[in-house]
Amino acid sequence: QLEAWSEDVTPVPHLAYGAPSAVELPTRPELVRPASGSGAEAVTDLALLRIRGTGTRLLEVAMMRIRRWTHICAVVASALAVAAPLTAQQAGEYQRSSSGTRMLEFPNGTAIRLLLDASNLGSSELEVAEITFPVGTDPASGHRHGATEIFYVVEGVLGHVVNDEAHRLEPGMVGVVKPGDMVTHRVLSDVPVKALVLWLPGGEANRIAPYERWTPIPER
Repeated sequence: QLEAWSEDVTPVPHLAYGAPSAVELPTRPELVRPASGSGAEAVTDLALLRIRGTGTRLLEVAMMRIRRWTHICAVVASALAVAAPLTAQQAGEYQRSSSGTRMLEFPNGTAIRLLLDASNLGSSELEVAEITFPVGTDPASGHRHGATEIFYVVEGVLGHVVNDEAHRLEPGMVGVVKPGDMVTHRVLSDVPVKALVLWLPGGEANRIAPYERWTPIPER
């Protein structure tokens, strides 16, 4: 059966660059089929099997490489599609430095200095503000936001109560509030709390208070 199969071997395409288009049978004497009836026919059959196996393996490796590069090209294309609008946005008008855009002060002494918004960032994907809570801040009820709110405490100790779960934020700590959650801010220290707050996406400043209630910050 091996002899019958080996007589019908079809040359296997060679996939290496610059190589012949087909694999030729070896011409070394020990691998050439001897005269019919010789016991060395098995050697030739094994050589043919090895050639057939090598060609199959080369084909498998080539297909793996094609699939890998196809995947890489797809990932790169997706990344370029995402980066294109971002690049266009970054190339637009925005202020490279700023001391803020507007201020909002409350009767209890809480003050918000809006550092970044659409007016100086050039887009509305986020807003950044500096907020100061005076000593004794302890509102009777909480409030909700329409954006994710992230607090980074710079000075003082902030009581960060989210959905009735209390957390103590000291300088260097971060607090997070997801949209729709109930949050209450309390000052737990004997000094005012100063924190950096991020709202993602932007637009939260105007939900806290209408634009006309804010005081513009003069450009330096």
